[in-house]
Amino acid sequence: MFGFRFIKFQPTEYVLKYKNGKIVKEGSGVSFYYYAPTTSIVVVPVGSVDAPFIFEEVTSDFQTVTVQGQVTFRIVDQKKTAQLLNYTYDMKRRGYVSDDPQKLPQRVINIVKVLTKKHLESLQLGDAVKSSEKLAQGIINEIRQNEEVSLLGIEILGLSILAILPNKETAKSAAEMQ
Repeated sequence: MFGFRFIKFQPTEYVLKYKNGKIVKEGSGVSFYYYAPTTSIVVVPVGSVDAPFIFEEVTSDFQTVTVQGQVTFRIVDQKKTAQLLNYTYDMKRRGYVSDDPQKLPQRVINIVKVLTKKHLESLQLGDAVKSSEKLAQGIINEIRQNEEVSLLGIEILGLSILAILPNKETAKSAAEMQ
């Protein structure tokens, strides 16, 4: 009535309530009344996110391999993330006003891809195919110290490399040689 509304959020949502450009309430799973014409609401998920990936890279002996895996992360500094990406929530549509929340997993995957490329460039095909556990450990150690990850306000919870496979022609040639 007259622009006053009540809203309740889940415990997995960190909410920043802005009125006239200043934060007047914040927290996980909060509920409050607000005046729609002067209030902006930012909703940042605090649960973990699993981002699967698959991409191709080249080993030191110029062989193409496909890397498949998953990175798990969560937002730990909601204000920092909300300053970099637009998590403003549209109360009428019950959704975000921009597509920025969908961009965060891709940014994390891009960091993983760069670090994977760096590690695979130093390995030959045979070693690369056998190194998924070692590769994952090396990448996760570097990614946790990565400045961009820190600037995004996220924490990397885990990284799994499920498979490192040579392209079909290389695998077929290797099978014929044995």
